[in-house]
Amino acid sequence: MTDTQQTTPTTEPGTTAVAKPPRRTTAHTAAQLQTALGWNQAQFGRAVAAGVIPPCDMKTLRWSGGVVDDLVARRVELAAMIPDLLDEGQLMGVLELGFGDWRRAREAGLIPGPQRPPYWTRTQADALTEHAGQLRGQIPPQPLGARRCAELLAELTGLQVDQADIGELAKRGLASVVDDYKGWALYDVAALRAIPGDTERLAVLTEVVARRGPGRARGKAHP
Repeated sequence: MTDTQQTTPTTEPGTTAVAKPPRRTTAHTAAQLQTALGWNQAQFGRAVAAGVIPPCDMKTLRWSGGVVDDLVARRVELAAMIPDLLDEGQLMGVLELGFGDWRRAREAGLIPGPQRPPYWTRTQADALTEHAGQLRGQIPPQPLGARRCAELLAELTGLQVDQADIGELAKRGLASVVDDYKGWALYDVAALRAIPGDTERLAVLTEVVARRGPGRARGKAHP
């Protein structure tokens, strides 16, 4: 609660009791104000993001005593004004996304930024949930290393694709490095999945595999 102190009369023999002046409320940090309001961290964070709690009125990033007293006096009213906001973890749960899919969806622009940083509004969440299935289908697949990409293409085409062939496909513009893991290149799986259905790209892959030949050494082991 706020730093207040009740008045306590002091008396001495033959004198009239004199009350001490009430102690003024001191400036509060965010943690102190949260405690004074009796709110949990989630309530306080959403209240600040939504503007229910005004910005700090002091250069030291604190709220002055007068502002604290006013907010504490209105804490029940203010608590009722806190909107229903979702943090990242809650929105991931609503959309049924793991962290990897969530990250790629955000990077692909499929999930808009939060309107009340770092929180998403209920309106945003409802709009995304309405098309959650479609959204999940649009998320780019997990990038893979050369070895797993070669295994994928071998499965899709029946060709004896080697991980060394993936590097050659990248040189020819048929594979794209989109990330890395411990120094190993990770490739765009969507681009590779498109190769079997494209006659020209499939011809290039077939040529690359044939030129390498079964006798050539395989590339270094990739993820």
